[in-house]
Amino acid sequence: MRRAVLWAACVFLTAAAPHPDAAELFRAGQFAAASEAGRAEHTANSLAIAARAALTRAAFLTTDRALARTLVLQGESDANAALQLDPQNYDALFQRASGIGYRATLTNSPKAASETRSIMTALSKADPARAEAFLGLAAWNGEAVDNLGRFMAGMVLGAKLSAMNENFSEAEKRWPTSPVPFAYHGCLLLRIDPGQTTRATVLLEVAMRNRPREAYEMTAQKGAGEVLALLKRGDVKQARVVAKMLGSFGRLT
Repeated sequence: MRRAVLWAACVFLTAAAPHPDAAELFRAGQFAAASEAGRAEHTANSLAIAARAALTRAAFLTTDRALARTLVLQGESDANAALQLDPQNYDALFQRASGIGYRATLTNSPKAASETRSIMTALSKADPARAEAFLGLAAWNGEAVDNLGRFMAGMVLGAKLSAMNENFSEAEKRWPTSPVPFAYHGCLLLRIDPGQTTRATVLLEVAMRNRPREAYEMTAQKGAGEVLALLKRGDVKQARVVAKMLGSFGRLT
């Protein structure tokens, strides 16, 4: 009898235990599961998380180009589904812009790249208290300058190093305790200009002092630590290689 009661209690507790939602799964770094949960929950916010998780996997985790393309398209689809439910949802708009930008990178599409910048710029004006759009604009300018060179990036896309630094500064003001803007600022600055090792070091040191709140931030901080260690050893060349790998699609083979 006692065993039967204990068994019934275990069954009840197991059945009653809540499943983690999309936001919890994303914070834990379970990105594939976060995408699935976000779609199952089917709210604008959960679908935006599903999009973010798919795009994170595409840009920063996978080494397979075909899989990256598939994940980018899935992320765009999730963001568009979120916008069907809430056309003004900031997170969904941001993820849609990110997806378009990632697709632009994979397909070398200046038109898609320009669309990304337009959406990010509009978001930065619609809700200037939030950091995400400024961070997106900073990365957009920095990645373009790094990939195309200053002259071509400016001529083809209107991307500028000064715009990268200005937008990173705005993001850092809004997220002063997050490692993310400082980690990416330091890495991109180093990738573009090896003469900026001192400033990059300062930024990466801030990233290491800040406390990550989720797995994504932990990953950014870990990368910042790897680059910082190389800089402190005086190995600028390898630091730039690692910084490149930490950027969007830097792991693709």
